[in-house]
Amino acid sequence: MTTGRFFTDEFKQEAVALLESRGRPLEHIAKEL
Repeated sequence: MTTGRFFTDEFKQEAVALLESRGRPLEHIAKEL
């Protein structure tokens, strides 16, 4: 059994799209999620 967060594939794709489109540091994107 795993512990911690579980992220859907859709969520991961959105996060990557945000990172690529905004060109902002990963830390800033992570705080928004």
